[in-house]
Amino acid sequence: MKRILAILLAALFCISLSSCSFLGALIEGESDTVKDTEVEGDSDSETESLRDTDAETERETEKETETEKESNTETEADTESDTDTEVKPDPQYVILNGKTNYSIVYPDSSTGEEMLAVNDVYNSFNKKTGVKLDRGDDFLKDGESREETYKILIGQTNYKLSKAAYEGLRYHEFRILTDKTCIAVAAYSFEGFSAAKKYLEENLLADFSDKSLEFKSFDVKAAALEDYDVDKWTIGGNELKNYKIVYAEDVSRDQMLSLRNDLAKKTGWFLDVVADNSGETYEYEILIGNTNRAESEQIKPLPLNWTVAAVGEKLVIKTGGKHSFEMLMESFDELVIDGEEKIKMNDGYENSGDFYDDPNNVMVHKDANIRILDANVQAHLTGYAEEDTLAFGLDRRLEIFMAALDFYQPTVVGVQEFCRNWYSGIENYHDIDKWEILKFQNPNLTSEYVLSTIMFRKDLLTLVDSGMTYYSAWNNGRCRCITWAVLRDNTTGKEFCFVSTHWDGGNGEIDGETENTLVQVSEITEFVNTMAKKYPVFTTGDFNRNEYTNAF
Repeated sequence: MKRILAILLAALFCISLSSCSFLGALIEGESDTVKDTEVEGDSDSETESLRDTDAETERETEKETETEKESNTETEADTESDTDTEVKPDPQYVILNGKTNYSIVYPDSSTGEEMLAVNDVYNSFNKKTGVKLDRGDDFLKDGESREETYKILIGQTNYKLSKAAYEGLRYHEFRILTDKTCIAVAAYSFEGFSAAKKYLEENLLADFSDKSLEFKSFDVKAAALEDYDVDKWTIGGNELKNYKIVYAEDVSRDQMLSLRNDLAKKTGWFLDVVADNSGETYEYEILIGNTNRAESEQIKPLPLNWTVAAVGEKLVIKTGGKHSFEMLMESFDELVIDGEEKIKMNDGYENSGDFYDDPNNVMVHKDANIRILDANVQAHLTGYAEEDTLAFGLDRRLEIFMAALDFYQPTVVGVQEFCRNWYSGIENYHDIDKWEILKFQNPNLTSEYVLSTIMFRKDLLTLVDSGMTYYSAWNNGRCRCITWAVLRDNTTGKEFCFVSTHWDGGNGEIDGETENTLVQVSEITEFVNTMAKKYPVFTTGDFNRNEYTNAF
């Protein structure tokens, strides 16, 4: 009995050891205990069976772990997708699920027509799709680079696609051109841009559905208007469309852009505009003003005159000064283009005219040997007669005054308000070598000459004597003086005295008198009466008085 109990206990002890080894394998994996422990009473087959069970359990555990990881990964992906509001660029869509990467880009120096087109295209997209496109110009700041993707380009931007869209485009035409992701809208006129917008509405925006708009490829060109006033224009046998407008340094670029628009409306061709100091020259040029080209130097209109001339294969447009230039720009269509369906300007062609306009129709007496002119030319001074307050600036007044010298052919001129800008500006007069201008230092302002002085033709008159006397009472230290000259007529030998003066202005009294003016009247009367004892005296000036005043 004792023997039987001992055998049973030994068997139970062996079973307990095997059980412990099996549990250890589940917890720790394939352990050394299972592999190395030899159990009394176990057969080889029993040990192998335990090992197979252990390995299968391991594989199931690993499979469950991998499944759990995949499940967690899918959950994280779903969560990330739900919270991601950014639109991933898709070249196949302009708008996807109500969102877009597209923006509108326009030129940094845009025209009025271009900005209207920007607003029109923006509103069309917004109305049809509910999407508000970002808008901005093509200017690049330091450090920025240009991404030529996902853009709607309006007008002549500096993107390559815009440049390609405008190639060969006429004034009333429009073109819509695309590449992989960009859309370029090209036109010049309001009518052209309006037609382009309508085309986009009918052929692109009309397909908007399910909050998405597919990208489409376009290369379409059409005319909003067909006819132009000028059917053909050639210069030296070359078509106008090949030319560039080249302007001088003193010419306003805005004026040239306006001229370009006028030419485009008449001919359909929108020409490039460049400054003559750009460093480049071109085979076909329309030269505006006194450019640095040799062809411009060949044409020399007089003051208030204009000339349009073909010199070789270039067209020269030039005037005698600032005033005539402004007048020509205002009336270029009327003088050069209107009524002409075909314009042919071969080498040697010339069209010219003048802008003389004498409202009093004063004729020059042909038999007179002494002609007297008086002019207050208006000073150009800081704080007085500023350029932006005047209808005509200094440059325009200078040309008008020079033209008056040409037209009336005066022998002697009394001038008032002849400031330093006038003294220097008159030196550009084409006949200045025939004239002498008296210059007397201002006793009250040593940096300039007195503003009331005398000009005379030194080829017709000889200066005998001259002088300047300042009034004893005045309200202006620059021009209240008596400037005089004794001149001899070179033809007859007769001598005469000539005076130029400028009195004080009134201060609002009924008769416009001031105490200063009455002093000035007294002093000039005394001077003239003294000189009249020896010479005939001609007195000119700005008297700031009319014939109804006591001073007169």
